[in-house]
Amino acid sequence: MSEAIYGPIITLLVALLFGWLLIQGFRTGTATFEQPGITLSGRRKDQPVRFWAVTALLSFLTFSMILATIWQILIPDGTGG
Repeated sequence: MSEAIYGPIITLLVALLFGWLLIQGFRTGTATFEQPGITLSGRRKDQPVRFWAVTALLSFLTFSMILATIWQILIPDGTGG
């Protein structure tokens, strides 16, 4: 399989994962972003700053992955010209 095929698929799956974490955070009131070294989390009720910080991080990552997917589909060779 070529990179032009699996690259957008992987970035789309990662965007869906981050989007799912973001939606679950809003639904449950607890935003979490787990990593092997550190887990970022915050509850909307009693930790609003941490909640919105994690939500902003997840929003940024989701938006970045969506842009990366679109970029890879529209310009598969990466030259832009």
